[in-house]
Amino acid sequence: MEKILELDGKILLWIQNNLRSDVMNTIEKFITNFGGFIAAAMVLMIIIPKTRRLGIMTFAANFMADMLANGVLKKLVERVRPYEVVEGLTSVIGAMSSTSFPSGHSACSFAIATVIFLETKKKVGIPALILAAMIASSRLYLGVHYPTDVLAGITVGVLSGCFTSFVYHRFIEKKIGKKKEVPAA
Repeated sequence: MEKILELDGKILLWIQNNLRSDVMNTIEKFITNFGGFIAAAMVLMIIIPKTRRLGIMTFAANFMADMLANGVLKKLVERVRPYEVVEGLTSVIGAMSSTSFPSGHSACSFAIATVIFLETKKKVGIPALILAAMIASSRLYLGVHYPTDVLAGITVGVLSGCFTSFVYHRFIEKKIGKKKEVPAA
């Protein structure tokens, strides 16, 4: 475990020393905060009848991932943020009030992207997964999460998305009737 923790820190220092620039800092800050746009899109999908089912499913998956990552695991593990313990590492966005493990941004973005991937055409689902990966990697770039935090967050998100899709198709869909097709765009 000690070797993994050491590798975590080395990866973050490599990113800081080789990839950071003023332009990339601006881009990565925008990407990491993209969740606000995603939240607005979920609300919009819930309002629009054609996309309501998908909006509700993404909301449910996001809620589950958030509760697991931020409500349970962060409190159980209480891992200190990397910029507080990795010598020489700085956070691009400053200090954060919560703990590090797992990455809530990674969990929530992958929960939503997994539902979109499973429930829509691949031309929509694949870009959703790419955006989720960009959000997750931004957390490393910014120096606020270890790689293992991000991997754990991705795992929580994918499992939350798969569970939400499974529950919908196994239990809810049968009660509300025939599955309605979700539009591709």
